[in-house]
Amino acid sequence: MYCSKCGKEIPEESVFCPECGSRCKLSADKKNKEIDTKEIKELIINLIFSPINTMKNGNINLSSKNKIIYILITTLIMPLITVLFLRSSSFNLIKSIPSTIAKFSGSSSWNINDSIEFKNQFNMIMQNLFPTGKIYFLSLSSYILNYALLLGIIYIVFKFIIKDNFDKTNILNILFIISTFNVLLKIISSIALILGLLPWVALKLFSVILMIVLVYSLLNTFIESREKLIYVYPATLVIVYLINMKFIFSIVVFIMSDMFLNNFLNFM
Repeated sequence: MYCSKCGKEIPEESVFCPECGSRCKLSADKKNKEIDTKEIKELIINLIFSPINTMKNGNINLSSKNKIIYILITTLIMPLITVLFLRSSSFNLIKSIPSTIAKFSGSSSWNINDSIEFKNQFNMIMQNLFPTGKIYFLSLSSYILNYALLLGIIYIVFKFIIKDNFDKTNILNILFIISTFNVLLKIISSIALILGLLPWVALKLFSVILMIVLVYSLLNTFIESREKLIYVYPATLVIVYLINMKFIFSIVVFIMSDMFLNNFLNFM
């Protein structure tokens, strides 16, 4: 057979090409064979409890196609979880806002009737400003933008500027792992939303910090220029955050402008 990267003829049993060192496609296909449901469950458990070792040891024995399908499904599911729990938990969330304000202001004048009226007004405004479809689109776009920019910038910097040995398979493995964690954290934070605003905010903050540390640790398992990653990673996070905030702000402004324009035209 021939190496898919450099074209050199190599023995059929070869695992790596002796010329360029890349993994032989036949060997990779054997390693990434189809696995059953039990193995998938064990893989997900290993990813949750030991993501770094799983990444370092290369124990994600799934084909690239199955990884991509898994990543796409989880990416589409996460905004849906956000929308469903946000709608179903709106009463508890809205009720906690005035109670929190009253707690810090020392006032106890806010009763259940005020909460219900506030909830109804808030729901009416939110439904006009952010219908379910728009919330889903905004959440999905923000998530994709975050990780596409973060991993894309790091890949370009280390692959083409620093000239590090950066394989695209590693990016796919990172996306596979963080997709698993994000779904789990999204479900937990959505359940926390039922308990009120403060538990939800605390858990969201914890989730953000956890994912920042996790992505850095995963990158650190295979990037050779680790001393440069210490500087590149925080700088990339800042860039991605600013771009994402600008994107969200632009979308929100556009939605509000569109709503006011429609109301103005209806009034005329």
